[in-house]
Order: sequence, then C-alpha cells, then structure tokens
Amino acid sequence: MLNKIKYPIAMEITGKFACFNDPLGGSDGLTYFVPTWSASIGIFQSILFMKTVEICPTVVKICSPVQLINLTSNYNGSKRKSDLITKDCACQRCQQMMVDVCFQIFGNVCNTNVNRIDKYLSANAKKYVNKGINNAHSYQEQFFRRLKRGQNHRRPNLGRSELLADYFGPIRSETQVNQTINITYDTMLYSCFDQPTFGSQVKPVFKQDVSIVKGALHYV
Repeated sequence: MLNKIKYPIAMEITGKFACFNDPLGGSDGLTYFVPTWSASIGIFQSILFMKTVEICPTVVKICSPVQLINLTSNYNGSKRKSDLITKDCACQRCQQMMVDVCFQIFGNVCNTNVNRIDKYLSANAKKYVNKGINNAHSYQEQFFRRLKRGQNHRRPNLGRSELLADYFGPIRSETQVNQTINITYDTMLYSCFDQPTFGSQVKPVFKQDVSIVKGALHYV
C-alpha cells in the first residue's frame, strides 16, 4: 500500500540564464520555455536525492516574461570536424537561452519498486526498506526542511551545470504566474532514459501537442 501513496512537493527557482535544449532544433540550439519533465526531476533531486523514492513532476509555472537571447561560444571538444581537430581550431556554436527566469515546479513523490533498484541499495538501506519505513513521506519532510534552510545535494541549475540558480526555495507569496504565455509544442522531449531513476539505457520519449496554457504546463 505504501507504494501507491503520493506526497506533494513544490519549489520555486530563479536564475539569470536558463537553457532546456530542444533536440529537434539541431544546430540552431533552441530552448524550450520550461524545464522538461526529466529536467524538473533533476532540479528536485538537486535538493535531496534518495534512492528508494521516485519523483514525478506534475506542473511547472512560468513566473517571468519570456526573454530570449542568442549566445555564441568557442567549442574545443571532441565533436568538432576532423580538420578542425587536426588544426587545433575551435568552432563557434550558437545557443538560444532565456534570461531572468522564474519557475514554480510541483510534483509528487512515492516509494519506488525496491526490486527494480535492489542492486543499487546498500545493506543499511535494505535494512530500512525491509522494516517497511515510508521513505516517500520521509523524503517529503526532509525536502521541505532542506528547502527552507537553503540546503542542497548539489546547487540547482537551469538546464546546464554552469547556469546556477539565483534563488531556490519555498514558493513565495509575492511571485505571480505569467498568465499571458500560451504556446503549443508539436513535439517536446519528455524524458531521456528508460527509468526516471537509475535508468540504464538512453531511451528518449517525446510527447506530442504539449501546451503551455496561461503560463502553466501540466506534465501529467
């Protein structure tokens, strides 16, 4: 019965820059206006990560104007053309980003199927699982406690590790949802792996006709 109980969590996050890549944009480097479902899981897990629970984001709300800029950077990585690598020359890459963003993210947490992740659990973790402890409820309490204190497992970012959040914490009463934003994506990346936690295979999932209505996107 514990596996079926869902416990709500929510947070607010802001930052100077954000980039949630649309893979269908190709070399144009386009960004979605909201975090993808898997990106929202990463934001929640940056506050608190627990092996024995699964996080399911439900809604994300845009609380700022959508402002886009194009940035160009020099790339020296292994994905350059072979002649550029030979000459030790960089290539320029363009990327669309959002500026001065603010999101409210809501989700549910529930106990995961322990049999699926048994090989990832320590002996100590298995001991607590076998006692029937409700890890999902514990996660909810720890999450809000850490969020209020400003603690994190790793500092939350907005789509890229270098795009760190300015603020992450409880939803503030003065923050208002931007209800002027209405947009529909023909196709949107939903998740990248075969499992939300401990995914072993890259298996992208796309959703069709995904709509942001009055500034809110419902994942589920």
